[in-house]
Amino acid sequence: MRTKRVASYRHAQRNPFFREPSSTQRARWIWRIGIVLLLTSGVCVLLFVPRSMYSTRYELPEGNDELTTLVRETTDAWLASKIFFLIPRSHRVFGTLESLDKALMDTERFHAVKTVRRKGVISIQYDQRITRYYALHKDVLYELDRNGRIIGAVEDVERIQLTVAGVFAQFPTLELPDSFDMTQAVTALSVEQLDVALSAIEQLRQQTLLTPTRAELTDDSTRLNIYTDAGLALYFSLDRDLDAQLYKLVALINKQLVDLSELTYIDLRYENRLYYH
Repeated sequence: MRTKRVASYRHAQRNPFFREPSSTQRARWIWRIGIVLLLTSGVCVLLFVPRSMYSTRYELPEGNDELTTLVRETTDAWLASKIFFLIPRSHRVFGTLESLDKALMDTERFHAVKTVRRKGVISIQYDQRITRYYALHKDVLYELDRNGRIIGAVEDVERIQLTVAGVFAQFPTLELPDSFDMTQAVTALSVEQLDVALSAIEQLRQQTLLTPTRAELTDDSTRLNIYTDAGLALYFSLDRDLDAQLYKLVALINKQLVDLSELTYIDLRYENRLYYH
């Protein structure tokens, strides 16, 4: 009798939080887990099964065939890649376009890239980076790469063909002083100066409505004159910050302080001021 009383007492004093769940509680938990699994499965189906959740088509601007091919190959590779080896980058929720922008910029062929997704179609816009240019020295035309290495001299017949084809609108011509020694493998300009000169041409195209037609380097290799289709000459310093010089030009244009069609030149070389006539 004593044993039964002790057992009954212990059972009555047992902590209710440690009691074995009843069959009703077990069934309730099974239902809850089932509902959670069902909802999770439904969300996964809605996110990953419909084709409308993926952007597999894209559109490009018309232009250079070589550049278009590069953009297509880069974009196709991006669409085929996955996030964490599981989720395709083409997914409209998880696949952000910033990674596509980065993939295109990593090719080092563009100054800027802009991608927008519209109704499942990715629109790709870009500003091409100058990869080669032409240098005119003592009436001889040379083709050079971005780092100033001479690719070769352009023959007269080819020069005429390039002019007719409008190549110089895409790859600018930089007129060099006679004092330059073009017998070497590279020009007398440093890579940094070349980059500033070519970037000035690129940024003018991108930030203003002015179209550069040719550029001229002075004898001291510190001043760059860029001539535009509007008959306006722009004077840049290769030793000063290019962005600051462009900022002054853009501010002058945006504020409409002067009529550009009436000007012959704008001198941007001096800090905190500019001259024009």
